[in-house]
Amino acid sequence: MANTESACLSYEERWVNLFFQPGKVCCKYCQLLQTYSRPYCVKTGELIVSTDTVGYWCPLLKADEMGMITNPETGEVIQT
Repeated sequence: MANTESACLSYEERWVNLFFQPGKVCCKYCQLLQTYSRPYCVKTGELIVSTDTVGYWCPLLKADEMGMITNPETGEVIQT
């Protein structure tokens, strides 16, 4: 039987704010990019082919002035 005193039974979700200059939202300027031997995203684990674009699995969402969160690639509203 598992020891529930030391086991993790649930997780809490937290969000991080990342800031980019207008028009420069790409992996090159992202704080989640690591470039030891190859550029990769520490959030998704994705190897980044070009740092001048956003990775395929990039989870970055844009919050506009109205409080809506939109997907930067599609413009789809995720949350209001």
